[in-house]
Amino acid sequence: MVYACQADLTLCWPCSPTRNATVPLLQFGLAHALPGFEKQAEPAAIKLFGDATGKGVADLGLFTVITLFAQKTVSLLSLFQIGLALRNLFKMK
Repeated sequence: MVYACQADLTLCWPCSPTRNATVPLLQFGLAHALPGFEKQAEPAAIKLFGDATGKGVADLGLFTVITLFAQKTVSLLSLFQIGLALRNLFKMK
C-alpha cells in the first residue's frame, strides 16, 4: 500500500475491474524483498513511477528510495534472524 500511495494510485479491491496496477505493485514489492532480484522490478517500476529520463530508468522519488531501503533492511535482518534460529534449532556451531 505504501508503494501504491507513492505511485499516486488509488487503492482498490483485488477483484475490482480497475486493478490494472495490482500485478506491477506485487512484482515491485516482492522483487525488492530479497537481495539479487532488483532487475526483475525494473519493468514494474517504470510502469508505476514513470520514465522521466527516457533511458529505461524509473523516476523514483526520495521517499520511495527510503522505503525501499527500509524494506530491504528489515528483510535482511529477518533473514539473519531465521538463520540464527535454524542454527540454534540444530545446534550448529
